[in-house]
Amino acid sequence: MLEHIRAKHPEHLAAIVLAGFCGIRADEIHGKRADRDKRQTWEDVHLDKKFVRVSVAKTNTPAWRNVPLCTAAVEWLMLCADRKGPVCEAGAMEKVRLILRDARTDAGKALFSTLPENAFRHSFISYRIAVTGSKPQVATEAGNSVGEIDRRYR
Repeated sequence: MLEHIRAKHPEHLAAIVLAGFCGIRADEIHGKRADRDKRQTWEDVHLDKKFVRVSVAKTNTPAWRNVPLCTAAVEWLMLCADRKGPVCEAGAMEKVRLILRDARTDAGKALFSTLPENAFRHSFISYRIAVTGSKPQVATEAGNSVGEIDRRYR
C-alpha cells in the first residue's frame, strides 16, 4: 500500500504514514470538511526527535499532543519531497481511501474493497496497545480516554 501510494500518488505519502504509523485522525491530518485550511504541518513533524506534535487537534481532545514516530515512519517520511507547510493537500485521506479502493493487483483483483474513515487510526490503536501493553499511554498518544478506546477500538 505504501509503495503503491509512493509510486503513483507521492503527494499523499505523508498523510498515509501519519495515519497508519501514528494513528492521527484524518481530520487532524488534512483538515475538517468545514475548514480545510487547518492541516498538520511539517514544522510540527520532528523527524530528528522522532515525534509529531499534532497541529490541529480535534475539539474536546488534548490540544497539541505529541505522538511518537517509529523508525519506519521516519524512514517513509524522509521520502517525502517537500517538507515545508502542510504535510498534505486538503482532504488527502479521503482521496487515499478512494485511490486504494480502486487499486488493483497485476491480476486485476481489488487490493481493498472498502476502507472506513479513520481505518488506519483504528488499526494503529489496536496494534499500539498490543505493543505497549498500556491503554493509558496509547490513549494519551491518540488524544482519547481509556474509556473511549474500550468503546470504539476493541
